[in-house]
Amino acid sequence: GGGRPVLHCAFHWSEDGLCLGAAMTDTTGEMLETFSALFPGVGQQNAPDNEGKARDAASRGMIAKLWASVEEWLRRCYKAKARVVIASLGVCVPKDLEDWREILESAKVGSEGSPCGEAHVVQVAVLRALQLLSTEVGSGGALSVDTWPFPPQRVNNVEMSSALASPSPSFLLRSQHRFCFPPFLSPPTIPRATCVVVSAPTRDEEETCSPGLDTAGLWPTLLEMSLHFSVPQAKQEGANSDKDLIAQISKEYHALSWATAHPCFPMRQSVLPLHIIVAKRVALAASAVV
Repeated sequence: GGGRPVLHCAFHWSEDGLCLGAAMTDTTGEMLETFSALFPGVGQQNAPDNEGKARDAASRGMIAKLWASVEEWLRRCYKAKARVVIASLGVCVPKDLEDWREILESAKVGSEGSPCGEAHVVQVAVLRALQLLSTEVGSGGALSVDTWPFPPQRVNNVEMSSALASPSPSFLLRSQHRFCFPPFLSPPTIPRATCVVVSAPTRDEEETCSPGLDTAGLWPTLLEMSLHFSVPQAKQEGANSDKDLIAQISKEYHALSWATAHPCFPMRQSVLPLHIIVAKRVALAASAVV
């Protein structure tokens, strides 16, 4: 579906794992919907011995409610079937991946009765350094590099063509093989395709790599994007379709990150797209009121 409308959805668990925050946006970043959910009975003391199973069931139920909200929004706002990109900030927990796969398959994503034509679950991380571990023996970690003129020409109605606003082009690093970043992940959680967006520094110093002893300049930001699975699975065999898909999503996320730019100061607040930042803040706010 290249002609399908696209909805980006991000989810994030609070540090205590009891609150789920999520946010949705379109490809322009003009729409923003939020979602939050708490574990039932959260904060109660003397939990029973089977707390682990109860928590797993409750977390799956919260993700199911989130997907129900996504479907409701799709039916309300889109006439055509949409492509939904579901993102997790940081390392995806295997249990979350299993829950999402079961929920998407049980919802019959891609079928005639579903408002979603296809769904993709991805992992997003801001890297402090770049070290690739190829999962293919003897592959050599070969990379292909794309470049494109980002940021966009206009962001928040501000002209972005000046040298100050656009100090350098952005680069997309794409591996010819499946790989992951340390610590090495077990086979079930190895991404199907991964790429890295290298772009201009942001105002957030935590996201900007340090050039070591040379403090005269700033190193670029590194945004890692990994595709874990799609529902329904692409009909094309091989990894080319997965690599092209994660490359396209990476470009969309990089464009959405410029929605964090201030109109009076055309520099991004974060390398992350706005809806991921909002999802993280929603989870933090929900945790604070428990």
